[in-house]
This record gives sequence, structure tokens and C-alpha cells, in this order.
Amino acid sequence: MFAIEKDTHASSSYIIRSDAKTESALMLDMPGIWKSLLDLVEQCRPARDWSRLYFEMWITDGYTIAYPHNRSDSSAAKRPEITIRSTFFDDLAAILSQMDQPTYDEKYGLHAVYYSQAIYGTYRKQPAISAVKALRSQHDFTVFKMDEDDTETMSKVELIY
Repeated sequence: MFAIEKDTHASSSYIIRSDAKTESALMLDMPGIWKSLLDLVEQCRPARDWSRLYFEMWITDGYTIAYPHNRSDSSAAKRPEITIRSTFFDDLAAILSQMDQPTYDEKYGLHAVYYSQAIYGTYRKQPAISAVKALRSQHDFTVFKMDEDDTETMSKVELIY
């Protein structure tokens, strides 16, 4: 089960929070979260006003930030900014915070797989796939992911359906 709330700390920011405690429970929530994410983007920013959808993976902090972007936008422009949180991600972040000096593999290996699977492995399921197809029929956009806000780690994600 997930809920959407307006972030009271920033204008045009939202939080989508899942109470999923396991990976499998989160996988069940994610198609609906994808649809909600795209609905919020469409509601807050016209399709002609953006051509990229960025996902910042804040693995050690336990959340992901998603936002539409255009080449002409400043790097600080994130509107709307949509934070995706879950109990499962929070628990992974807590495990990492208890480690004295987590290795790269501990920090980004398995946990990055969970994030990638949750975000990108679920857009092909209903209701997400219908929302992706509908939006792409109106205009083309590209999806990118990166570690935190480090553009050096940015990579393109192919949406195949």
C-alpha cells in the first residue's frame, strides 16, 4: 500500500511512500507508484516542457528522487520533485548506517540491484505500462538514473515494451 502527500518543505514537491517491508511487497506497489509518478509529472509540468525523466538513487539515505527535466533547465531545477520512499528502502539504509565502513559492493552492489529492480523492473506491469505508453504517445522522453545527484554516474535507461 502506498500514499501520496504534498511535501510541506518545498513547493511542487511530493512524497510517495510505500509501507512495503519486503522486496516482494515493494514490487507489488511499484507499478502503481510509477503511474502516480507520471500522473504528478503530467499534472505539474506540460509534456512539451520536458524531455527527460531523472531518477536519483540515494541508496545510503533510503530514497529515490524523480523529476522531469529539459536541456534548457538549470541543474537545480527539479519541478516537480517526487521522492519515493518505502519501509524496505529505509531498512536497507539502516543496515548500511550500522556498518563501520561499508565497501563499495556492500553499499552499491546488492542495494543498487534492489533499487534498480524496484524502479525499472516494474514499469512494464499494469497500471504503469499504460501510463508510460500514453505519455510516450503524446511526446518522447528519455529516462536516466544516477547515484545521488552525481551526473558522472548518469546512465540511460531503455524503456522497452
